[in-house]
Amino acid sequence: MAIRLTAEEERQLRENEYVIIPLRGADGADRQTYHDPSTGQEFPNQPTDPRAMEGYIKGRGWQFGPAPAALKAKWDAGEEQRTNEAQEMEEAYRKANPPTPKPLDGYQEVGADFDSAVASAVLQVLKQLGITPPKAASAFDSDSEPMSGNILSFPAQDSWADEPVDD
Repeated sequence: MAIRLTAEEERQLRENEYVIIPLRGADGADRQTYHDPSTGQEFPNQPTDPRAMEGYIKGRGWQFGPAPAALKAKWDAGEEQRTNEAQEMEEAYRKANPPTPKPLDGYQEVGADFDSAVASAVLQVLKQLGITPPKAASAFDSDSEPMSGNILSFPAQDSWADEPVDD
């Protein structure tokens, strides 16, 4: 997208002896339509820089410009057939690969199996490393002592709040 100047801005630039020259390619690459000479399919709005043209013309075998009328009519006439073929392929795929039902709450259905699978994998790795696995203990065992009191104790606010501050 080029920068557009108003008449007032152009006048100000001329007074200050500035010259604005549009840069080639500043508006973006030129684009054109290509077509496939064997099918008549058109590919509009494709870049026309040398690298892209070489890829489209030599690499893909396309020709520059829109397709001839007879070839384009042939392509347009086959649209319904191509649509039907694509739908048939999609139906065959869906029959061969039916969607798996999704659980309502994945963790409730899979969670217990997943937890036990992880636990057994961890135990297996620990055994391979020669480490005796720890006894499985729950954080809420009945024989464990309940936590009481403060874990961290801070001095009372009065003991340090009255100390003078050195500036």
